[in-house]
Amino acid sequence: IFHCAGAAHFRSLSTAARTALWQLNVEATAKLIAAAASAGVPRLVYFSSVQAAGSPGDQSVDEDWQSPPDNLYGESKLAAEALVRRAWGTKIRHAVILRPCLVYGPGVKGNLRRMMQAISRGRMPALPKVRNQRSMVALGNLIAAAQLAMDTESAAGRLYIVCDEQAYSTHEIYAAMHQALGCSPPGFALPLSWFRWAARLGDIGNRLSDNAMPWDSAAYDRLFGSAVYSAARLKRELGWQPQQDFFSCLPQIVAELNSGRESGQAS
Repeated sequence: IFHCAGAAHFRSLSTAARTALWQLNVEATAKLIAAAASAGVPRLVYFSSVQAAGSPGDQSVDEDWQSPPDNLYGESKLAAEALVRRAWGTKIRHAVILRPCLVYGPGVKGNLRRMMQAISRGRMPALPKVRNQRSMVALGNLIAAAQLAMDTESAAGRLYIVCDEQAYSTHEIYAAMHQALGCSPPGFALPLSWFRWAARLGDIGNRLSDNAMPWDSAAYDRLFGSAVYSAARLKRELGWQPQQDFFSCLPQIVAELNSGRESGQAS
C-alpha cells in the first residue's frame, strides 16, 4: 500500500474542521493499518510531510531535526507517523515513512496553483525580491523515491525527507511563472512591509472568525519565509537521484492549467 490519502488546505479554524482533520489524517491511518494487517499486506509506504516537524528557516535540516510541528496539520501527520512506526515489524513487515516537501507537477493545487491563476488573470501583486529559500519536490521525483522505499529491503523502518536538489526563492518562482505564462511582471513591486501589515490584519480577522483569512501571518511565512531540507539520507541509503526541477516541469504545469481553463470555458 502507498498511503497518500489525507486532508490538507483546511480554510476553517472551527472545532469541527479540526476534528475532521484529525479523523482523516490520524484515525483513518489507524484503521488502514489494522485492515492491512488483517489482510496480510506485507509493505506500506506512508506519505507524511515535512510539516511533521517545525519549519527550519534557511538552515538545511535532515530527518534528525527535532522541532515540534507548527500547526495542527503537522501534528496530525506526526501522530500518524507514530502509528506507522508502531506497526512496523509487528503488523506490517516493511513500513517506510516519506516526508515530502511541497509537491508540484501537472495538476498542482494549493498556493502554487493560486499564484499561477492570479498571474494569468493579472491579479497578482508585484512581489519584492526577497532572498528566501524553500525546498520543494517534483511529483516525478517523489514517485521515484516512493518506489525505492517500497522495493528496497533496507528501507524498512526508515524515515526519509524527499526534496529536489535545489531550493527555490519565491521571486524565482514568481518570475518563472510570468515567463511561462507569457505575462509581463508589473514594473513596481510593493514593499515587503505592506504584506506584513496586511498579514497582521488577517490575524485579527482569524481571531474574530472561524474561517481563516486568505492572507495572514501563516500565508506570509509560506510566501516569504524559508524552509530548507536535505534529502541526503535518501540518496545515500537508497541511491535516489532527483531527475526534475521546478523550471523543467513548469511548461507541463502551465499546459495543464491552460487545458483546464479551456475545458471550463467550453463547458
